[in-house]
Amino acid sequence: MKTLFELELISTHGTRYPVRKRLHDSSLGAYTTLEKAEKAMQRVVKSWDMESDTFCYIITERKLNPKPNEEDVVGVRTYLPDGSWYEENMADRDGVFRGRPDERIRFKIGDIAEVLYGDVVELAIIGNTPPSLEFAEQMRKRRLGNGVTDEFFMDKFDDSYTIYDTHPGGHTHVESQFVFPTRKPVSEKLVQKLKEQMEKGD
Repeated sequence: MKTLFELELISTHGTRYPVRKRLHDSSLGAYTTLEKAEKAMQRVVKSWDMESDTFCYIITERKLNPKPNEEDVVGVRTYLPDGSWYEENMADRDGVFRGRPDERIRFKIGDIAEVLYGDVVELAIIGNTPPSLEFAEQMRKRRLGNGVTDEFFMDKFDDSYTIYDTHPGGHTHVESQFVFPTRKPVSEKLVQKLKEQMEKGD
């Protein structure tokens, strides 16, 4: 499988919680290897004079010449503003997600995090964590026991956290690589509001 690696810089506008708009997404090029994409990112980190506005970098691995209607994303990695690796989606190269190791589940239920989705970076509370390796294995055995031949049924979208934000209307699922630690103190008022949203549930 031939792939390329697309590098993006994600910037935000303002610093106030709970919501910040994505200022712009800067495409920084496509590269033939992950190493070349990461080196290009490091050059940008050293030269970029707006680090305070940088939320993260994203390197997306895509198939070259995919078939019509074929999923072209092979993998997604995120990096912090200083260029250090943060996280990646743990679906394999065939698009199958087999669970996330416990040590790679960065948040627990009730934690406050910053999530990148849509056109915003938003404060949120963790309502549920990605399926663990143990859970995925239990589900695999159950499916085999029930005569299901496609023993692994999860994909990249299952490597996600259930989150609640400050808006009413239930929960959202955000892929693991787009859920980040908070970068400044969160007021008790906001924490309480998020807890209330989670208690309301769906």
